[in-house]
Amino acid sequence: MPELDKLQADFGSEKFHVAAVNIDTTRLERPKALFQELGLTSLTFYTDPKADIFYEMKQSGKALGLPLTLLLDPAGCQIGLLNGPAAWHSADAKALISAAIKTLNQ
Repeated sequence: MPELDKLQADFGSEKFHVAAVNIDTTRLERPKALFQELGLTSLTFYTDPKADIFYEMKQSGKALGLPLTLLLDPAGCQIGLLNGPAAWHSADAKALISAAIKTLNQ
């Protein structure tokens, strides 16, 4: 989560937004407490009260577990998928995001 917070701080714009979505439908206070505990200031808190997004992806075989990262284009079409953790604030990740943004701007 801190990596995603840094990524949003560096790249967040009208063209790019990190959306961390909570799927814990029973304890909505936990992710808010996690945001505070980790000092996350750039991410916006989102929740999927029915956890539809994750479970639909799991049923289709795209989601193996959590964390799950999707890269979507402006129309909401998937252009990237990663199961598991990643160093989203690394040079490689920044290059990937920069290339995706550049491609979408063409």
